[in-house]
Amino acid sequence: MAGEPRVRGGTLSRTDGLFRLCAETPPLSEQLSFLLGEEPPDILRTLTDEQRRAVEHGEGPLLIVAGAGTGKTHVLTARIVHLITAKRAKPHEILAVTFTEKAAAAMQARVDLYTPMGLNDAVITTFHGLGDQIVREFALELGRSGELRVLSQAEQTILVREHLYGCAQCGIGLPLRRYRPAGDPLQYVRALLDLFGRARDEDVSAEDYVEHARALRAASGTATDPAAAADEAESQEELAAVYAAYTALKERHGVVDFGDQIALSLRLLRERPAAARRLQNRYRYVLVDEFQDTNDSQFKLLRLLVDPHRNITVVGDDDQSIFAWRGATLANFDAFGEGFPERTVVTLVENRRSRQGILDAAYRLIQKNPDRLEARLGIDKRLRGRPSGDELEVDHLQFTSSALEAEEVAERIARERLARRRRYGDFAILVRNNADATPFLNALAKRRIPTHFSGGGQLYERDEIRLLISFLSAVALPTDSRHVYHLAVSSLYGFPPGELARATESGGRRQKPLRDVFEEIARGEGSYGGAARAAAQTLVADLAYYEQRAAELTTAELLYDFLDRSKLLARYLEPDSA
Repeated sequence: MAGEPRVRGGTLSRTDGLFRLCAETPPLSEQLSFLLGEEPPDILRTLTDEQRRAVEHGEGPLLIVAGAGTGKTHVLTARIVHLITAKRAKPHEILAVTFTEKAAAAMQARVDLYTPMGLNDAVITTFHGLGDQIVREFALELGRSGELRVLSQAEQTILVREHLYGCAQCGIGLPLRRYRPAGDPLQYVRALLDLFGRARDEDVSAEDYVEHARALRAASGTATDPAAAADEAESQEELAAVYAAYTALKERHGVVDFGDQIALSLRLLRERPAAARRLQNRYRYVLVDEFQDTNDSQFKLLRLLVDPHRNITVVGDDDQSIFAWRGATLANFDAFGEGFPERTVVTLVENRRSRQGILDAAYRLIQKNPDRLEARLGIDKRLRGRPSGDELEVDHLQFTSSALEAEEVAERIARERLARRRRYGDFAILVRNNADATPFLNALAKRRIPTHFSGGGQLYERDEIRLLISFLSAVALPTDSRHVYHLAVSSLYGFPPGELARATESGGRRQKPLRDVFEEIARGEGSYGGAARAAAQTLVADLAYYEQRAAELTTAELLYDFLDRSKLLARYLEPDSA
C-alpha cells in the first residue's frame, strides 16, 4: 500500500526498555532517527482517504471490511497509534487481538515505531494469549490454581490414553463403548478431542452437551424412526459422558487445553461481575484483526469485554475466511450487526499488492459464492489494483489428474526460466493443503528443479518430534508419567496397549509413577505377558542409561546419541520416511 513502511531486515522495537528483533519492519533510516531522539514519523501521512476514515473513527463500534492487499493490519496499527498520540486513550487501555503470535509481534513492532519512546503499553496478543492471561489472573475466582499448565495436542492425547480404561486412584474413567473398538481402542481418541474442542468453539460446555443428549433421548420415542433416533441418542449420550469425564480429568490434574482458555474466560465474565467490570474498565478500546476467522466463543468474549463502552473495532473480509473447520463463521458478521446496530462500516478496496487483471479474475470467481457481505451490507468490494501498463492474462487450465497438472506446471517453470531468464525463486506454487503439494514436489524433483516447501506442517505436532520431546522429558522428569507413557506406546518400544492400560491403572491406584511400575514389570512382578516384560526391561534400561549420559553430554549430544543408538536416525533418513 502507498506509503506503508517497507520490509527490510529487522527492526529494533521497544518493549519494557529492551530492544528485540522483529519481522515486518520499516526502513533502517526511520528506525535510527527515532532511536536518536527524533519525533516518531506521522502514521496518518501513510494512509489513503478510506483508511484515514477508519483510523480517525470516534467512539462506538466500527466494522472495517478490508479486501486482500488493502492494508488492513496497517490500518489497525494506525488506529492504535492514533488513539495514543491523539490522547483519546492511555496505551494500557487498548487491547488488540490477532490470530498468531507472529502477527502480534509484527503489529507490536509497528506500533513501537510510531509512538513516542516509553508510551506503548498497549496489549497486543492472540485470543489464546488473552484467555491465558485472564485465566491466570483470575484463577482463584475460577476455582483453579494460578500455576495452570496448558496441554499441547500431543499431551491431550496422552492424558486420554492414560485413562482409556479408567483410573481407580482418581475415580474418573472414560465411559467409552462404541468409540473404543476392541481391535483398535485408540482409533477415535483424536477425533473425540477434536469434537470437544469444536464444542467449546461453539460455546457448548460438557453440561450443555449432556442436556442435549438427554433431550434427544426424550424425543426418540416419538420420532418417525424410533430405532434410528434411539441409536443416535445413545451415541450422543456416550459422547456427552466422555466430554464430561474429560473435563473432570483436566480439573483433577490441574491442567487446561487451548479451548479452555476461552471457555473459562467466558465463564468468568458471565459469573463474576466484579472481575468482568475490572476487565471492561481496563480495556476501553478493543481492536480485532482477521475478524472473519473468529468463532462463536471468541465473539461472545469480545462482546462481554466491550459491553459498557462498545468501543470495538473489527477488521475482516468474508472472502478470506479459512477456519470454518474451527468454528469460524460468517454469522459473526451478522451477529456484529445485531449486537452493534449503531456500527460504522468502512470498506477498503485499494489493493497495492496485485495487478488489476489478477484482481478481476479473482472477483469473477469469488462472486460465485452464494453468501457474501457485498449483498448483505450493500457494499462494493471490487478491488482496485496498482496501475500497470503490462497487464497479465490469467490462464485457467483443467486436467484429468493431479499428476498431469503437476507435470504441466513443472514443464512451464522449466520453459519460462529459459525463455525469460527467470530465477527459480521467481516462481511460486500455491496448493489447497499440504498433501496436495506431493505431486508438484515429485514433478519438480524429476526435472531437478530446486524447491523450498514451506508447508511441512507444525513441527511440534509431527510424530517423530513428539517422540523426541517425550524422550528428553522422561529423562529430565522421571516421575512425569505422560512422557514415559508416550515412549512406551511408541513403535520404538511397542508396549502392548491392553497391558499398558493395566500398568497405568496400577500406578494410579497406588500413586506410583509409571516409571516405577515399569521397573516392577521388568523384575517380573505382576501377571504381565512376555511382550510387556520385554518392553519394560528395554525402556527401563534405556532411561537409566540416558540419565547417566545426561550428566556428561549436552542436550543436543544426548539427543543425537538416542537417535543413533535407537536406529531412529537411520529410519528418519530413509527416503520414504517423510
